[in-house]
Amino acid sequence: MPAGWRRLARAEARLAGEAAAVAGVDEAGRGPLAGPVVAAAVVLRVRPDLVLIDGIDTVPGLELRQQAVIDGDAHLLSIAAASIVAKVVRDRIMERLDRVWPAYGFARHKGYGTPEHLERLGALGPCKLHRFSFAPVRVQELPLFGPAPVPEVAVEV
Repeated sequence: MPAGWRRLARAEARLAGEAAAVAGVDEAGRGPLAGPVVAAAVVLRVRPDLVLIDGIDTVPGLELRQQAVIDGDAHLLSIAAASIVAKVVRDRIMERLDRVWPAYGFARHKGYGTPEHLERLGALGPCKLHRFSFAPVRVQELPLFGPAPVPEVAVEV
């Protein structure tokens, strides 16, 4: 458990009010130039009465009471737990994808815009994992022939 977990649990109880069960939701991987975005939900009972989501957006189509909480992973226990789960799963996926595209170094930087990743991106151009909506990727030229397509990746948590 993170340091100060009791403080996080008290803050969550104040926010949840009468809700008997709470789900915390967070993601990992919105900022990197490559790789998947992984979202995780942690429920501290069975069916949540309230879904707490890290950030400013709620989940469209979710038929449960929900509330977005800015910096929720720093303030609420269930979102902190979801954050850890999402990060670990995403890191494992990026380590496996490093086997498909080893030249990019995904196992080391996990797709974030580190100096190493930007250098490799400039030297190799983007691969199919890269997000063309991000400026450092968009400005690169696509190589005519690239690595094999992304395989399905099974990750055990």
